[in-house]
Amino acid sequence: MFAEERLNVILDLLHKNGKVSVNELSERFSLTKDAIRKDLQKLEKIGKLKRTYGGAIQQREIARNVKVLNRVNKNLAAKKMIIEKAVKLIDDGDTIFLDISSTNLVLASLLAETKKKITVITNMLDIMNKLSNSPQIKLIGIGGIYRIELNGYIGAAAIEQINAYRIDKAFIGSAGINMKEKTLSTFDVEDGLTKKAIINVSKEVILLAESSKFDLDGNYIFSDFEKLGTIITNQKISDESTEKLKKYNIRIINNG
Repeated sequence: MFAEERLNVILDLLHKNGKVSVNELSERFSLTKDAIRKDLQKLEKIGKLKRTYGGAIQQREIARNVKVLNRVNKNLAAKKMIIEKAVKLIDDGDTIFLDISSTNLVLASLLAETKKKITVITNMLDIMNKLSNSPQIKLIGIGGIYRIELNGYIGAAAIEQINAYRIDKAFIGSAGINMKEKTLSTFDVEDGLTKKAIINVSKEVILLAESSKFDLDGNYIFSDFEKLGTIITNQKISDESTEKLKKYNIRIINNG
């Protein structure tokens, strides 16, 4: 096994168990304890874990609540890779939901250029603007309480409208993905409750997530893995994480 593969396995064990021990890793990889300690030191330097006596614990970060429009150009190459995969899952005649997400805004830009005859429902204002001049797309806007930092509508009024629809495919964003707890989280309670409503009325839920989201947590858990149908991300997920997700019958689409 190459060193990079070994480091990925160590990180996956951390995601799964929350901690690792030098003794167990030494036996698992048939390496000296000093070699394992050097691996843990490398991972600590890049902020992936915190070393402890005899091993290491998971170093998870709380995602920073940045205005959604300020996140659009962050990791743009990763977002473009994700949306190129996502658009292939959309068929003529589909009714889809694009929730409040910087990646969904990039997806909307691509949909505006395609000839797909679809219905798009969204609660994000800039997605409405992106698709407003696309004659092939039937556009439905969800209203409610407008939140400037989210660039969209959330809350009880939005949820009541969402509950009236039946959606073929929902494209959902997330602030964080926790492999150990098997949960998805976001920054805001009302945003999370709105995402829950979207998931509940959708036949298929597709999570669009940059690989960095696997190391982050939001403040509010809005779903578990059982509700997911597909995850699209920009990098290969480790074999152990892949097996864990497959237990929930989740399809994984990435660049691996």
